[in-house]
Amino acid sequence: MASRIRGFDWASTSLGPLDRWPQSLKTATGLLIASPVPLVMLWGPDGVMIYNDAYSVFAGRRHPALLGSEVREGWPEVADFNDNVMKVGLAGGTLSYVDQELTLHRHGAPERVWMNLDYSPVPDESGRPAGVLAVVVETTGRKAAEARQAALLALDEAVRDLTDPAEIAHASSRVLAETLQVSRVGYGVMDTTAETITIDRDWNAPGVKSIAGVIHFRDFGDYIEDLSRGDAVVFADAADDPRVQDGGAALDTISARALINLPLIEHGQVVALLFVNNATPRVWSDDDVALVREVAQRVRTVSERARVTAALRESESRLRFLDDLTTAAQTAIDPEEILAIVTRMTARHLGVTNCAYADMDPDQDGFTIRGDWAAPGTPSIVGHYSLADFGELAVQELGAGRPLIINDNLKEIAPEEAATFQSIGVSATICMPLVKEGRLLALMAIHHKDPHVWTSAELATIREVTTRCWAHIERVRDEAALRDSEARYRDLFKTMDEGFCVIEFVDGPRGRFDDYVHVEANAAYTTNAGIPDVVGQYVRQMVPDEAEAWIDLYREVLVTGRPIRFEKELEATGRWLELAAFRIEPPERNQVAVLFKDLTARKLAERALEDLNVTLEERVEARTRELAAAHEALRQSQKMEAVGQLTGGIAHDFNNLLAGISGSLELLGKRLAEGRTAGMERYIDAAQGAAQRAASLTQRLLAFSRRQTLDPKPTDVNRLIGGMEELIRRSVGPDVEVEVVQAGGLWATRVDQPQLENALLNLCINARDAMAPDGGRLTIETANKWLDERHARERDLPPGQYVSLCVTDTGSGMAPEVIERIFDPFFTTKPIGQGTGLGLSMIHGFVRQSGGQVRVYSEVGSGTTMCLYLPRWSGEVSDEDPVRVALAGAPGHGETVLVIDDEPTVRMLVVEVLQEQGYAAIEAPDGPTGLAILRSDVRIDLLITDVGLPGGLNGRQVADAARETRPDMKVLFITGYAENAAVGNGLLAPGMEVLTKPFVMADLAAKVTEMIDG
Repeated sequence: MASRIRGFDWASTSLGPLDRWPQSLKTATGLLIASPVPLVMLWGPDGVMIYNDAYSVFAGRRHPALLGSEVREGWPEVADFNDNVMKVGLAGGTLSYVDQELTLHRHGAPERVWMNLDYSPVPDESGRPAGVLAVVVETTGRKAAEARQAALLALDEAVRDLTDPAEIAHASSRVLAETLQVSRVGYGVMDTTAETITIDRDWNAPGVKSIAGVIHFRDFGDYIEDLSRGDAVVFADAADDPRVQDGGAALDTISARALINLPLIEHGQVVALLFVNNATPRVWSDDDVALVREVAQRVRTVSERARVTAALRESESRLRFLDDLTTAAQTAIDPEEILAIVTRMTARHLGVTNCAYADMDPDQDGFTIRGDWAAPGTPSIVGHYSLADFGELAVQELGAGRPLIINDNLKEIAPEEAATFQSIGVSATICMPLVKEGRLLALMAIHHKDPHVWTSAELATIREVTTRCWAHIERVRDEAALRDSEARYRDLFKTMDEGFCVIEFVDGPRGRFDDYVHVEANAAYTTNAGIPDVVGQYVRQMVPDEAEAWIDLYREVLVTGRPIRFEKELEATGRWLELAAFRIEPPERNQVAVLFKDLTARKLAERALEDLNVTLEERVEARTRELAAAHEALRQSQKMEAVGQLTGGIAHDFNNLLAGISGSLELLGKRLAEGRTAGMERYIDAAQGAAQRAASLTQRLLAFSRRQTLDPKPTDVNRLIGGMEELIRRSVGPDVEVEVVQAGGLWATRVDQPQLENALLNLCINARDAMAPDGGRLTIETANKWLDERHARERDLPPGQYVSLCVTDTGSGMAPEVIERIFDPFFTTKPIGQGTGLGLSMIHGFVRQSGGQVRVYSEVGSGTTMCLYLPRWSGEVSDEDPVRVALAGAPGHGETVLVIDDEPTVRMLVVEVLQEQGYAAIEAPDGPTGLAILRSDVRIDLLITDVGLPGGLNGRQVADAARETRPDMKVLFITGYAENAAVGNGLLAPGMEVLTKPFVMADLAAKVTEMIDG
């Protein structure tokens, strides 16, 4: 400060230049500078400030601007205070303050400080007071510590007798707010995944609105990222912090221009937040933050203790309720009585308006409420309902076996979906499904007529009640079924033709299970056994000679639990018996049931038929062979008819195309032989046009067979349609009104974009022809489709998410027999010469190869809708326009290209194009030869290879092997067939591309230049 004082322009102040200062001022300044205590001298009537190094620290960001300034202007926020100091000091008086509280702007924002201040006059040479010397000792830290201790004592007192966590948080917030004198203090539960805080209650200063509820941090800025890491967030002024949106405008709306957000962490996770808000900027001291941290920890501790205590009471109450419910339900003898008990007790325990139990329909699209309890004045809701009656959310959640939970006056669902709930007087509901082995069997519905937020404890209680109710109902149903079964068994037992008895094993003279006694037997058994009073008879008494064999046989059934069935011929009588024995559960009953019937008549009939069977089998075998031969002939005939149709169509179109090519070449040869070259371009163009149409026909056939080489890319179908809309309008003509309906938020799909454009254009042209000659309306519509198992099965697709592209016309429509054949190759309803019959078969093949499906909806006279379903793509979609731009080839500079192709003509043409472009070319006829060149030291800048190659290595295998030694080598695959799988199904490595045969040589040259120079 001595250096700053010497260098200051004092001439600009009322003190004048330094060399003209009176000696009294210089002496006082020297003493001030040497002191370690914060001192400031206010000289003259204006109170020009001169201070030492210790005071400069106290001044904060006001230093060094305070030096040479007038005290009333240097500290404008306490101008009145300093005005009094100057008046008293220059009058010769002194002032002393202990723990004086002031609000200063030392760091750009208001800050509460406490100081011990002593002011005394400084005389000039005449002995009159010319200035005031101030001794400044800051006591903010001590006062903050005292306030912190007082606040913590007040906090302990405020929450000592509280048991509700919300009340604890609110009382703590009040104590902290009054201590810090801020606008708001609150406490809430954090959800770092959803980036929200849930606030039950907050304390607010008069005139400040509450922010209780769910707050989304992203509405105010990016500081949630710091909170999620467990870092405290402190703003003195939100406008100065880059993490805050709009310069703090959003925070201003909730009176939070300055704030302290202190996250609480348990087990490494952020679980809660204590927040302090102030409506105006404010500098927070370390003591302020320390106090907030201490209060936060205490609030969390006390709240958790209260929460655990409350949870324990809730758990005890819940267990008592469930025990009482089970005891009451066990006395019921029919499902209706159980439902009355369960619904009444559950509704009263939870304090709800209505409790109902429902059985699900077999198709799980609806349910029947079979019993409910309704509060007085509330109507019963017994009846049948459809899941769709309660909206899409009910279908999605309950259909998937998840509970449907709606809180707070139905705000979580759309108004139109809330109508059904409102019609039965419901404002909040839980529908708890019961799922067994993947099937939705029943559900329990709990309703509140008033807005209500369901707790996890209520949810657990309802889930347990649902399970127990179903179990009790199943118990009484099983008991009733058992009683019915036993009654039927008794009737059947008495009247059945087969012999039946129940035996019980007992201990005999030879040990455990050494004998058995007949405990039940029907009339048929008694007749067959020849013993009228068989019940009560022991087997060793009945048949002593055969007893051991029968005991061993049935004892094995009793011990192992495995039933037996066998046939036995009784030698004494010549009768045949079929016997079956099985253990009666539980095993502790030691009983076995025995069933037998007389097979004597059947055995005699079987023997009589044996001779007839021998000859019959021979005749059946001969007839079977004849039928098999006839069926095979029919299948061969059908197959040849289909092949004939396909080959006939191909032959017709290719003969026309070959005639154009061969005729043009023949005329070219004749003209060249005669030396006439004028007008040859006409024949060249005709040959090239026919060749291109042949390539297009081949591509359509490959598309139909789903064996074309596709280049799928993530695609925005809406954007693709937008790029084609003008082309479509021109193609269909002015008589057709085109309407494009694009779904908002349309999902992306992954397809070959040119193929999809071609398919869409084909569909639009077909629609135009169907509406000719009068025109009509053509609608192109996109939508997101989520197909469940049933709807996916109807469309022959796996369940999942799809993008649909539909083209609808108002034309003549199609009959069912036409719809059945529209995807057949060369089938067309157009006149001869106006269509190949491959357009729709190509579309069908392309869509199926892309993992999708095509569906047709049409009626004669009512128009047609063609819908393409394509699988959803969940990755990123490029912003590039799907329109492809051909790259102009640039001449090469001697780079070397290796060409591998087993067709000499193709190799010759490719090499000639490369050489004309300025590249050096090396040829190889097969994979092994090409790989040997690639493994040599010859320079190779680009590999061009066919995919299907002789010699045991295809093109992809050659490229992969070559990249082991040349990892950066670029590869261009050329293919004329469907080696898409060998190429990689569109999943090529970087630096690999595909060109489909036949191709234009200019396109090949451009692609080579693009890859080498790229």
